[in-house]
Amino acid sequence: MRPSLLVCGLAMTLLGCKPGSDSTHEPEPTSAAKPATDAAEFGPWSSPLHGDHPLVGTAWLVGEGQAPVRVTRAELEQQLASARFVLLGETHDNADHHRLQGELITSLATDRRPAVVFEMLDPTRQAAIDAYVGAFVGEVDAFAEQVAWADSGWPEWSIYRPVFAATLAAKLPIYAAELPRAQTRLFMAEGLAMFDPALVERFRLAEPLPAELQSAWLDEMFASHCDMVPREHLGGMVEIQRLRDVRMADAMLRGAEASGQAILVAGGGHARDWAVPRLLHSIDPAAQTISVGFTAVQPELVDPRDYGDSFDVLVFTPDIAREDPCLAFKAPPAPAG
Repeated sequence: MRPSLLVCGLAMTLLGCKPGSDSTHEPEPTSAAKPATDAAEFGPWSSPLHGDHPLVGTAWLVGEGQAPVRVTRAELEQQLASARFVLLGETHDNADHHRLQGELITSLATDRRPAVVFEMLDPTRQAAIDAYVGAFVGEVDAFAEQVAWADSGWPEWSIYRPVFAATLAAKLPIYAAELPRAQTRLFMAEGLAMFDPALVERFRLAEPLPAELQSAWLDEMFASHCDMVPREHLGGMVEIQRLRDVRMADAMLRGAEASGQAILVAGGGHARDWAVPRLLHSIDPAAQTISVGFTAVQPELVDPRDYGDSFDVLVFTPDIAREDPCLAFKAPPAPAG
């Protein structure tokens, strides 16, 4: 779904690869099988699990039909600086992902003021956000009160604080791009009539998704509901996910138009090539778009190719312990009476 030579194009810039020659070479056998000497580039880590995994602290250019290419942090930052659209895909409850997002935003703000789009912020608070950014004097935690973070349903503020601290410290413009629950309920009742007709037309929301993409989304929704909800009942959730992507893509386009570069802070599902990047490419096909997936390692997977090719870059981190989200589905029903 991504431009087929995107990863090789990045590698050409960073490492001098040439399409049709050594751009598709296999990684050296030991490159993903032993701890990297530069793993500390992305640390130190707060997530406690699998910190000794050989991929932790490494970054790889990945892509459809391309062999992974290892890059240093400096090379990654150099490439991100040249992109019009940068997407930083996270796992919401992994604090290391938000720290790294903040550090990359600081790097990108060295000699420019890119717009930063947040999935987590309600657009109805945009005026208050703009005022806070304009008057910012160093009080990061008050921003959480300004956007009612405690009532937002997102993980605790302390986890997200580093990425907001970096954005506020650089006084970067912040764009709110959440699709609040009230709007999702309104959409389920009224359909696309609730949206600006120009937005509906621009992103072709009245047209069905391509069959391949619709099927992929349904598969993912089915898996995320622990295979317990029939796929045919999940079409509405796919449409809501599509609308969330559109809301973020629209903010990215507006942010880049105003600032020259836009950065998205969002869940990894939105940063994958077939989500927000696909929409950006449909509107601005000439713009360079780079998606970074901060990815927690899995003990049994030691090759970057085992983690898929839905991002342009994978940055590997340790993981945290979580309860099995499917336990509620698996639990036997309570006895009657």
